[in-house]
Amino acid sequence: MKELIFYLIIFILVYLFYVVFVLSRKNVLKNFPNGKEMRYLKYKYGIKVNDKNIKKIAHTVFLANSFILSTTVFVVCL
Repeated sequence: MKELIFYLIIFILVYLFYVVFVLSRKNVLKNFPNGKEMRYLKYKYGIKVNDKNIKKIAHTVFLANSFILSTTVFVVCL
């Protein structure tokens, strides 16, 4: 049970870090479609990015990155 709480705390902290420092800043969000993740999604899956759905895509990418980082930290700390 302690491990699950530890994992959830790390996940929430990482996700909040992304939201506060990336999503809340307009200039960073404006450059987000030119990032590596977005270029990969455009190339591999043909995702079209416009101003209307960039926040949805950013939240999805942030959730995936938070999951990856928190899982890595969890496994390393075991």
